[in-house]
Amino acid sequence: MALTASGTNVDTDDVSAERLKCQKCKAAKLLSAFPIVKQGKNKGKLGGTCEPCQRKKKEAKARSQRDAETENLDCSEDSSQGNGVSLDKVELTYFLSFLREQDDAVSLDATVNILELQGSIREKADTLSKLIWQMMNYRFV
Repeated sequence: MALTASGTNVDTDDVSAERLKCQKCKAAKLLSAFPIVKQGKNKGKLGGTCEPCQRKKKEAKARSQRDAETENLDCSEDSSQGNGVSLDKVELTYFLSFLREQDDAVSLDATVNILELQGSIREKADTLSKLIWQMMNYRFV
C-alpha cells in the first residue's frame, strides 16, 4: 500500500512512480491526467479522480439539471386565485395543447420552455403570442 498526493491509499502493484489509479474508473493513468484540487482539505494536491471521469460526472450533472428544468409538471388548481390554473415549468407543446383545450378565458400562471423557438428574445415572444392566438383565438394588443 502507498499513499497518493491526495492522501488516498492505493495498491503499489496497480501504479508506478509516474502513474496513479483513478478512484472512479480504477485505471492506472499518468499523473498529468489528475487535476490539482482547487478547494477543501486537499487543496493544492493531486485529485484522486482523473480528468475524463470528472468531465463525465460534470456532463451528467448538467444533463440531469437540464432534464429537471424541462420536465413537464402536472397542472394544479391554484386555490389563492379561485378558478386560476398554475402550470409550473412546461414544454411549449404541452402549454399549447393545454390552451387548445380551454373553452373560455383562463387565468393562467406558467413558465414555458421556449428554447425550441428561433430568434432573439423579442422574436421568441412574438412567436409565442402568435401561437397562443392561434390556439385560443385571442390577440395581444
